[in-house]
Amino acid sequence: MNTSIIVTWNNEEQIILLKDIVYIESVGRNREINLASGKVVFNKYSINHFEKKLNQYGFVKSYASFLVNTRYIKKVDKNDICLTFNRNIPISKGRLDIVKKVFINSVSERVL
Repeated sequence: MNTSIIVTWNNEEQIILLKDIVYIESVGRNREINLASGKVVFNKYSINHFEKKLNQYGFVKSYASFLVNTRYIKKVDKNDICLTFNRNIPISKGRLDIVKKVFINSVSERVL
């Protein structure tokens, strides 16, 4: 997956490879794009904007303020997603089934 997005912050544009995005979190009026390198890139687009753009690339909205890249999910339980970086992301009860489905599909695609 060498697909990328361009994000703008403080009038500076930055290209980010989708494979490098671990998760996006909505914090106040900003979005924090958390990268595998540990770097955080800020943006003002809504989580819903990112969800529409990225869901076809293996990203899933687990909670109102979180969009997660399934390639970094280690396991899914009834309350949380455990990421490969030992970070837990909450799952809303109403999104649990879809998160599990998207996760299982993404793992199946990588294995096959």
